[in-house]
Amino acid sequence: MTPAEAARADLARRMVQVEKMAALGRMAAGIVHEVNNPLSAIVGLTEVLLRRPDITADSLATLLKIHAEVQRIQRIMVGMLGFSRGAAPAMGPVDMSRVADETLSLAAPEFKIRRVQAVLEAAPGLALARGDADALKQVLFNLMLNAAQAIDGRGGHVWLSLEEGGGRVQVEAADDGPGVPPEIADRIFEPFFTTKPEGQGTGLGLFTSAEIVRRHGGRLWVAPRPGGGAVFGFDLPRA
Repeated sequence: MTPAEAARADLARRMVQVEKMAALGRMAAGIVHEVNNPLSAIVGLTEVLLRRPDITADSLATLLKIHAEVQRIQRIMVGMLGFSRGAAPAMGPVDMSRVADETLSLAAPEFKIRRVQAVLEAAPGLALARGDADALKQVLFNLMLNAAQAIDGRGGHVWLSLEEGGGRVQVEAADDGPGVPPEIADRIFEPFFTTKPEGQGTGLGLFTSAEIVRRHGGRLWVAPRPGGGAVFGFDLPRA
């Protein structure tokens, strides 16, 4: 391929990406509108149940968790709309150890189904990061879910590590699954690119995660894990 042909091919690829982003923006606006109504109904019904005088302690804890997570979904949906319009995330001090704990708790049912053992390795006294806690939880959950799906019932491990370096909070999610083939490593962060069977993936999880990290002033990267598997990582500014 001549340099001119390579330049034209690159331009065509970029134009396709622009069109995909425009489609994503239109889709996000429609999703937010359609999904927010039933979510609001779930929040309202949960609040009705929380006011029942005969509620048990176990039911109370479960309902409070449902209430909090549905509200988090609502914030994510609003964030998706802002994301598609180029809005910056709402930044503030974030305890990444707490975000990681909450994310692993949410992913626990998926881990159990797919026979995944999760380990959190957080440096003691980890500094607060600067970011949007809900958006960062979304990134970690996407990484955890992808790792669990890659292992998929064969039995395996996921390691989520948090440490400091160079004045930033560093986050790495590793697994001992099949890894990411080198020939697609540069494409997995593209919108709508997926290796999953039809109907099992949208190709937006890693793309959205990479964009969230970018808007936090970082870069989401992937590398082979020594011994097999994959490592995804990014870093965040300290608060």
